[in-house]
Amino acid sequence: MAVMVTDAGVHDGTASLTLTRILKDSLSPVKVILADAGYQGKFAERIRRDTGYKVEIVVSGDKKKGFKPLKKRWVVERTFDWFDNYRRLCRNYERAIETVEIVVKISAIRLLLNKI
Repeated sequence: MAVMVTDAGVHDGTASLTLTRILKDSLSPVKVILADAGYQGKFAERIRRDTGYKVEIVVSGDKKKGFKPLKKRWVVERTFDWFDNYRRLCRNYERAIETVEIVVKISAIRLLLNKI
């Protein structure tokens, strides 16, 4: 739907606000955004207020019961793993942020074409 690559010095929460505005401007059909516990509080509230998206926080639950993969979160982790299979995304080879965004988009297109 939308890709945004930033410098390491940009906080994820700040970048998420910008990314959701980009997503909203592209007239995306997204209605719910899944986020981890790091986005609770002011970031989730600002996203709700500024864009109207519902933010659903996915938390791991009880730590005493041990590791238990979460279905919704696993989809994201699996996608990042698939991107690591591409040589240009497994390391920081690129110098320009715009190039990384384009390579991520090309990799996503390739993944979708392989599903057909």
